[in-house]
Order: sequence, then C-alpha cells, then structure tokens
Amino acid sequence: MQGEFHSSLDAATAAQLPRILCLHGGGTSAVIFSIQTIRLQRVLGRHFHFVFVDAPFPSGPGPDVLPVFEGCGPYYMWHQPPRETYEEVLAVIRKRMDEDGGHFVGCLGFSQGAKMVAGLLQEQQDGRLPLGVEFQFGVVLNGADGPLPLSSQTFDPTTGGNLQQPDGEYQISVPSIHVHGLEDAIYNRSKRLAIYFKPSTMTVFEFRIGHHLPASAPENNQLAEAILKLYHK
Repeated sequence: MQGEFHSSLDAATAAQLPRILCLHGGGTSAVIFSIQTIRLQRVLGRHFHFVFVDAPFPSGPGPDVLPVFEGCGPYYMWHQPPRETYEEVLAVIRKRMDEDGGHFVGCLGFSQGAKMVAGLLQEQQDGRLPLGVEFQFGVVLNGADGPLPLSSQTFDPTTGGNLQQPDGEYQISVPSIHVHGLEDAIYNRSKRLAIYFKPSTMTVFEFRIGHHLPASAPENNQLAEAILKLYHK
C-alpha cells in the first residue's frame, strides 16, 4: 500500500499539481512516511502532490519506529549491502511514478531515503537516471555518509557503498535542501553526506531535533519556503 495525503483541493485540481517523489527511511514504509510528513504536506498541499513509494526489500522496524508505529508493518528498506540492488530499487520507483502519471519536479527523502535522493541526483547529474524525468531539486532530511549507489558506475561490489568520493571536482550541483538534526546521533554523518553537494546550490537547515522530521510550525514553514523558492527559481 502506498501512502498518500489528500488536501482540500478537488481531484481535478490536485491531479494537475507538480509531484514530489517521497522516499521513506529504512525500516518504515510509504504509509508511515506519509504520516511523518503530514505537517509539511499541509503547508505545501496547494502547491505540490506528494507521491510515496514502498522500498522493495522487507525488513524489521527501523530505529525509533516502535512503539509509535507498532502494528503498522510491513516495513521496508532501500538496500541490502553488499548485494547489488539498484535495478530493483529503480524498478519500484519507476513503476510508482508511471502509475501516478504526474509531472515530477522534486524528490524528498528521510534517513535512508535521503541517501536515495542523493543517489538519484548523482545519477541524474551524470546522465544515467532511467526514470524519464529531470528533478529540479532534492530535499535531503537527516541523511548520512554518502549517496546510495544506483548504477554499476557508482556501486562498490566489495562494500555495497558508493565508489564516488566527494571532492572539489565532483559535487552534485542539482539544487538541494538539507536538514541536519543538532540532537541527532548521526549529525556528523549528515554533514558528511552534504559534502557530496555543491555549496553554492544547496541550502542547509540545522534544527534542534533528533533523528526525526521537523515537527514545529516555524521549522516546517522554513522548509516549505525553501522548497517553493527552488521550484520557482
């Protein structure tokens, strides 16, 4: 089952809205992520339609999923290192986008889903993204380390990690927004993921939160304003 938020817009108007592809964290699901992002959707529901995708691999519940989402399984994850899984991952995303049929302008992900967003934008920048779209922006929420590898050019068969290392010559230049939690145990690893992105094309918010999405109205308003700014740029 794919999660979906229905705004107060009529169906015909909502069908015309630009889409944001939403990728959940490891050990959760599309339904759970639709609940976790409800505050942001309420702010942006008249501007975008949020489309959620279940990752292809079953898993146990992720960190901090229980007890809040007890009984809300099944739960899924985006990779199974060191096994090569990117074709399966891209297949479920492509299927969901085709089912929706809308115009996708951005991608948004949390935790493991944020690494997925980074991986999609990396493939797009290098001309290898097989989804038939070109994202205008990406939103990277509490990610860690490096982009998930989504092609043979980036997949490291030894570790299952990303072969590409960030440096002055290679950085993702697709406009991006990054949220780091100052009280998140993976705060420094979130900063590590941000190094893969070009500083001049990214916006960084550091909120006093743990490993969860922004909860307060001011935080969600700031994030929403930044997303709208990138979309209209």
